[in-house]
Amino acid sequence: MGPRRAFGCVVITGLVLTVGACRADSYELQVSDAELSTQVLTWPNFTGLPQVDPGIWRERLERACLAGVSDHDVARSLAAEFFAEDSLLGRPPDAAPPREDEAAAALWLIARNTCPEQFSDEDISRGPPFP
Repeated sequence: MGPRRAFGCVVITGLVLTVGACRADSYELQVSDAELSTQVLTWPNFTGLPQVDPGIWRERLERACLAGVSDHDVARSLAAEFFAEDSLLGRPPDAAPPREDEAAAALWLIARNTCPEQFSDEDISRGPPFP
């Protein structure tokens, strides 16, 4: 089964001409929480931040996949936002300092594995936005 998208459409009908304007306004990941839990381990491995809650990541990835996270600028922008949110979480006192510079690459890789249809061959060839 492919991804499910909800569409908001505005249709104007005239005597002869029908004009429609539609846009996707939601995206639903097609992965289980168990699979998602495995994928999101990339985030703490790359950033040092402990956010691995599949519910939070499902919302983040649905938003990221809809926004076009395969684009490096989109990945960097969303990753900076998620990094700032996760920086507020408690961390073990002996943990290494968080690494924001690798957050965009982590987000890109997680999204690549959870919404692969959003990535073109060119996106994949270019790879993640490493610092």
